[in-house]
Amino acid sequence: MSEPSVNSMNHEPTQAEVERRKQMQWAKRLYKERNLKQAVQALREVIYRYPDDMEAKDLYEQAQREQQAEELHMMARSYYVSAEYDRAMDLLERAAALHGTSDVYEELARWRRTIAQNHRVDELELDAEQKIKTGNLPDALVSLTDALTEAVDRGLQLPEATLEAARRLLGMQDLSTEVEWDTAQKLLQQLHQGAVQHSALRVHRLAEQWARVKRRVQQAGAISSSMAMGQLIAAYRIARQYLQENPREEDAIDYLAKTQEALIGSLNNSARKRLERASKALEEGTYSVVLENCTEIEEGIYGPVEKEFEDVLLNIEETEHIRSEAQRLRYQAERVQGLLNHGRMALHSGRYEEAVEAFERVRQLQPQSPEIQTLLERARHSAEQEHRLHWALDRGQALFAAESYAQAAEVLTEALTVASGTDREHVIHTLLRAARAGIRLVAGRERMAAGEYEIAESDFMEAVRLGQDCEPAREIADEAQVLLSRIHERMRELRDREEAHKYIQQGRQALTEGQVGPAIVLLERVRQILDRYVSDSEREVYNG
Repeated sequence: MSEPSVNSMNHEPTQAEVERRKQMQWAKRLYKERNLKQAVQALREVIYRYPDDMEAKDLYEQAQREQQAEELHMMARSYYVSAEYDRAMDLLERAAALHGTSDVYEELARWRRTIAQNHRVDELELDAEQKIKTGNLPDALVSLTDALTEAVDRGLQLPEATLEAARRLLGMQDLSTEVEWDTAQKLLQQLHQGAVQHSALRVHRLAEQWARVKRRVQQAGAISSSMAMGQLIAAYRIARQYLQENPREEDAIDYLAKTQEALIGSLNNSARKRLERASKALEEGTYSVVLENCTEIEEGIYGPVEKEFEDVLLNIEETEHIRSEAQRLRYQAERVQGLLNHGRMALHSGRYEEAVEAFERVRQLQPQSPEIQTLLERARHSAEQEHRLHWALDRGQALFAAESYAQAAEVLTEALTVASGTDREHVIHTLLRAARAGIRLVAGRERMAAGEYEIAESDFMEAVRLGQDCEPAREIADEAQVLLSRIHERMRELRDREEAHKYIQQGRQALTEGQVGPAIVLLERVRQILDRYVSDSEREVYNG
């Protein structure tokens, strides 16, 4: 083989060759960046200008296949989201045939699993619908639970918020309670808001049906268990709610009829026992027992049920008979019990004389009753204490008005022992606090007059503290505050005079030593201090 010539080795590319290489580099860059549409366009231009460029043709065919595969892939995903699975699978298989990457094959396998799962969910949902039609709700709930769990556990194409709401819903234990049912409704609302894609819509539909069936099953169970435990009001309440939510279901009507019959029978049975006790108590003269049992019949047995369920006791003959008899017994006992209640209310309200009078009248009707004797003694004792309390309060107020604060405090302190726990306690305590403030005010005045300013200051400060938020001591606190200000002024004046005296002594010493300048400065300070306090005559003395 001959060696290449010098000319061939030194050959430089033509302008066209340079341009072709630039276009190819640009096309390869677009291809590498997966901008296939522009890469195909760029390669088409290269081939148009350089038809013999095999590299451009090969890359063009490859890019075109990948572009078509990518477009098919996008179309397949669109159909998949719309739940058109057959069309989606056909397009994805065509994309794999054109350009089968590992990602495409993995997605293809995943879609096949999802479609199989959807078929499983369809079968479970259809099975549940058939069982609901035959009234087999517990087994229908099992199928719906499996279907919803299957859809959630796979979680394909579902937003995280949808998965979270569905999992929380599946985890709820008792949808028969209103609290849990309200929570379930909120979760269903979240699922509804997120139900944009077909898969999310499917989960929302399944969740709604699951929640309704689960609530019905658990309501039925709650009705049965409540009746078994004798909780008939609760059973009837649930049955009414069940009928309200399922008005077209035959079992709802049956539940309501059974619970209503059981409830009315139980109420009448309890009321009959109470009526027997009331009749016996009337014969024995224990009227409070009569009223207690008659009240229980209306307010404890029939009342709560009638208040909650207005129509349940209407036109029940036995119920009306029991109520009528209870009213008759009540009327016979009310005269005595009315006096007794009046006396108790008067005693509780502090109207002790009125209570004594009422209990005296009751004792005339029931002289052997130990309860009445106890109440009468209590009312008499309270009346006596009330008299003492009135006297102490009036006396304390009079002494306080006369500024005999120490005597007022003594009387009010004793009154507190009687007033403990009564509505007068706060009044007496407030007046006692005002009296103590007055004591400190008087003491402060005396010590201020004696020149004991620091002790007087303490007394006035305590008087101000005691007078805070205490209306009777407001004037005392105000006066103490004024006197406190005067003490502070007097104490400041004494300090200033002492300081002035010191400056005078220092000035005299300076004059003695011939230091006129410092003496003038010191005496000027004395003048400034004295200007604040002394009279003209005092100033002349100091000037001398």
